[in-house]
Amino acid sequence: MSSLGKSSRWTSLRPVKSDVSYRRLWAIVSMLCLFGASVVFSLLWVLAPAPAPAQIVAGPALHSRLTQRLLLVIVDGLRYDVATDPKRMPHFAEAMRNHLSGESWAGGVSMTTSGVLSLGTGQRGRLEQVVRNLSPKPPPFNSWLTNARRSGVKVAVAGDLSWWEMYGDGIVAMRRDPEGVAGDADFNAQTFASTRELLAGNYNAVVAHFVTPDHQGHTYGIQSERYARHISGFDADLAQLLGALDPSWTVVVTSDHGATDSGKHGTDVAVERRSPVYAYGPGITQHQLAKQSIEQLDLSATLPVLLGVTPPAHGTGAVLNAWLDVSDSDGVDVACEHARRVVQYARHVASKTEAMGASDAISGCAKGNALEIRGAAALHAVRESDKAVSKATGLAASGCIPLLGWLSGVMLLSLFAILGRRSCPPRALLAGALVLGITVLLVREVERFPGFYPNMVRGTLLALGNAALLALVVWPARSLELVNRGLPYTPVLLPGILVVGYPADIAPEAFVTIVIASLVLIGRSASPGAAFARTGWGPNRARWVTCALALAVLAPTLYRHNAAYSGLLPVNRLGVLASAVLSLLWYAMRPSLGSSLREAMPLVAAALAPIWLRDVLGPLSGRSAWLLMSGLFAFELLQRRSIARAVWFGMCACLWLARRFESLPLVAMLAFCWSIGEASRSNGGEEASPAMDLLLATLGFCAIFTVRIGLQDGLDFAGMDLGAGVFHGAHVGALWVGFALAFKYVLATLLLLLALSHRLTATRLMVFSKSVLVAAMLRVFALTCTFFVAGSSYWTAFRISGDLPPMLALSFGSLLFLGFQKWQARAQPQGLASAAVLRSNPA
Repeated sequence: MSSLGKSSRWTSLRPVKSDVSYRRLWAIVSMLCLFGASVVFSLLWVLAPAPAPAQIVAGPALHSRLTQRLLLVIVDGLRYDVATDPKRMPHFAEAMRNHLSGESWAGGVSMTTSGVLSLGTGQRGRLEQVVRNLSPKPPPFNSWLTNARRSGVKVAVAGDLSWWEMYGDGIVAMRRDPEGVAGDADFNAQTFASTRELLAGNYNAVVAHFVTPDHQGHTYGIQSERYARHISGFDADLAQLLGALDPSWTVVVTSDHGATDSGKHGTDVAVERRSPVYAYGPGITQHQLAKQSIEQLDLSATLPVLLGVTPPAHGTGAVLNAWLDVSDSDGVDVACEHARRVVQYARHVASKTEAMGASDAISGCAKGNALEIRGAAALHAVRESDKAVSKATGLAASGCIPLLGWLSGVMLLSLFAILGRRSCPPRALLAGALVLGITVLLVREVERFPGFYPNMVRGTLLALGNAALLALVVWPARSLELVNRGLPYTPVLLPGILVVGYPADIAPEAFVTIVIASLVLIGRSASPGAAFARTGWGPNRARWVTCALALAVLAPTLYRHNAAYSGLLPVNRLGVLASAVLSLLWYAMRPSLGSSLREAMPLVAAALAPIWLRDVLGPLSGRSAWLLMSGLFAFELLQRRSIARAVWFGMCACLWLARRFESLPLVAMLAFCWSIGEASRSNGGEEASPAMDLLLATLGFCAIFTVRIGLQDGLDFAGMDLGAGVFHGAHVGALWVGFALAFKYVLATLLLLLALSHRLTATRLMVFSKSVLVAAMLRVFALTCTFFVAGSSYWTAFRISGDLPPMLALSFGSLLFLGFQKWQARAQPQGLASAAVLRSNPA
């Protein structure tokens, strides 16, 4: 969706003045600052948990205690159809038939912490669980576990640590599962042993959360033979545990979510939300009831009634009064009283209009009405309250649509400020909007497909997306000629598909683009008339070798979405490999850096120092070295002495902030970009064509995206370096770590753009600068738009959350690059390129 097109010709790619007026530059800076602030505000709007009104506090218990001891068993990731299949889980299926049972439906974000949140507080897990699933924090809502401890009811937990992390103030004993185990590890035996220990203790309630079944499903698939054996053995062990219980225990068995055949969950589809539930023992009615579907939230209101404690003050679940062993009248009274509290909470959170349905429904609980009418009214009031709260918070909030409209308006004004009105023709903008709309719709719907279909559809789209790139290899001259004719929609396809695409798709797409673009750019640098003329091998041999070795080092970003580099090699070998990769960069840059031993040793030593010393130096020495190298980078750049030395010192500064494995992709991509930059010098012929400029800008975007995967150790934000700039310092604040992390991303972006463009003329350089900046901003906008429809998929929101911060840094780095070119143009009125006027040392 890069808006470089025009209705007839590419005016943005015509020869333009080399400098930009300061007034326009400040307009660009102002619009980008406004755009960045709007994006950050949007993320906080949709990710921040719904506030808990201070006026709503926990009231008295709804009923006297119905059981003295309660066991809640959670089988992680257990699907309803698996649990009711006598061939796969005979004991569980028999319990579902013989006891009070039904279907429990998890929330739309069907993840473990979302389920734990719903079971404990009665709140639906929304997109805030994206950033809380890996490291859950105590929720801002009241929980029945906290109320239980305050009233003297002791709760103990075995298994998943999320319960302790979220409700530690309400738990008196915790027996946690082992940490750091592989996905296929089976530690059910430990969880069963911990559960038996707690059952023998003096506790009123025990929560046993078995995580291994979910891990087995993720690793092998729900329909695999391995999972079948595991779940069958677990079924027998669970039956043995429950069979040995004293009859005084009340038992509730359920799951936190379901799963697809591939073991995936997190999306708002039935197979991932639907799970079994059954209950028996004191306090549970023995009457035969028809199977019914319940919301997972309902257990958060029913369990405390069984224990005689106050339900969650901010919950939106209903009391399952038909399940309780009480008289019909008492059951309806309990349900109605709880419904009144839920409606009161909804009135404080939602608007009067949104809560109107709940307010009308609760009137049916009046004492004079029949029991059936009162019971139905209580349930209806709770469900309407749940809808009202959902509409008032998160992605469904009424303020989200105006916020998205505001973002769109700021984005358009930013495009006009950067490119000018003539370079943003309506047809190109409409085509870009159409591509973005289709992509957002596909991202939303593909995640909802069952089984392995999401990956199959994604693979098909990936192949189609590569078709245009493959045409560059098969028919390079013809493909470039088509672009040079001025097709206004070409930028919408390339780099447009990359700019708006799903992060997991862009990773391989970017790598393929880098490979093909390097073949075209290096091939044409020797023989403009034929992309891969035989004469191109000799003059470009060093570039071919450098690019091939660099791409080999960068290959893990193609196929590894998690632990892209840290999971490949032992730590003690990373330093040796990083040092070897550094020699590749030196080989590519040696004509500009100076190849004599006297000149080489200080620079090489400065680059090797952070690779070997970063992990051992303290805060003072580590930060001093980082700031020193940053100062040398700025000095070389602003004094216009040597662009090569500036890039080298900037790389050294970046390495002081980088983990050891991050040096591999960073240094390899710098070597690659420098070689491409050498090959992309303009000789006045075809090289100054719109097609080549568009290809170079696309390459720049892909290079930065690929390095982002390396610096983040994968696609997910969980791989970010939370120790950036710490250097073993104690009590380092999050603000400092965030600054160091952003500095690293911005500096890496700036270095790659300098390396790619150091041989361009001022005319092409300005086009390149603006093109990359526009692509970066549009990427941020596309991710934000996708996020607004990501409420139905945890994984979509998770990927976007990991991609947005680096893309914001990319936008800022691109803006700095454009500002530097403006300063250079003012300093050199002849309008030469930055590298053309910087003095280089002789080879």
